[in-house]
Amino acid sequence: MKIDFPELSTDLTRVTLPCCIQCKYDGELVVWKEGCLTNRYGRERWNMPCTTDLSKDVELVGELYWETGKRNFYEAQTHLKNDDPLLKFAVFALYQADLPYVEQLRLLTLLSTHNAQRHIAEGMNAYSHAEVEFFHKEYLKAGYEGTVLKPLPMKSERSWIKWKPDETIDLMVLGISKNKSAIAVGTPEGDILGHCSIIGKEKEVNMLVGKFVVIGETKEDWLIPRELVVEVRHLGVIAKSGHLRSPRLTRFREDKR
Repeated sequence: MKIDFPELSTDLTRVTLPCCIQCKYDGELVVWKEGCLTNRYGRERWNMPCTTDLSKDVELVGELYWETGKRNFYEAQTHLKNDDPLLKFAVFALYQADLPYVEQLRLLTLLSTHNAQRHIAEGMNAYSHAEVEFFHKEYLKAGYEGTVLKPLPMKSERSWIKWKPDETIDLMVLGISKNKSAIAVGTPEGDILGHCSIIGKEKEVNMLVGKFVVIGETKEDWLIPRELVVEVRHLGVIAKSGHLRSPRLTRFREDKR
């Protein structure tokens, strides 16, 4: 079953007011169509408690998340079971509906799309850029990974804007994953804050990391001496674990040791 997923812009200069600003759950984008939830990679999730009483005639787009939606979804993969009561479905909109977003919200309410594990995504209406910025900061303060802005009068999902904090930090290279797909980065004290993929950068990484001897190991990594510094781009900190959200390797700081 072919499904076209909405591609959210990150260009904040395109914000259209008034808009609904909603929290960005840390989960996976899914579409409810023909009685099945499907993610953007084509994985289908059937007969989940969050959809058992949902009509097969309605088509929805939303986010599948675990617990509060404030933690790293990929750390919760072991909880992705059909009977997990903490696995929830937040409904964003009707799928590919030719209706202004404000009208879709009214229809979703009439469709009674709530149950214990399913709800319409909450949001606040913003009528100025100052309100957009205020609500965005409040959602970040509450522990969500960002916000999504949905212009109320617009029909197309292409008008939705995803806003996540994008920051950089210098960290130590503490190790390399045992499958050699990522480097472990963290503090000079040895606290691992995340893993950065090195797929596509293996040659560069092996030249710099390969000369070090292994000084220890964890379940995931071979540990090396703390001598290399890298610049890492990330989307903020996961409050409960202190780990970075979506860390990406930007460059090696050969000017730092």
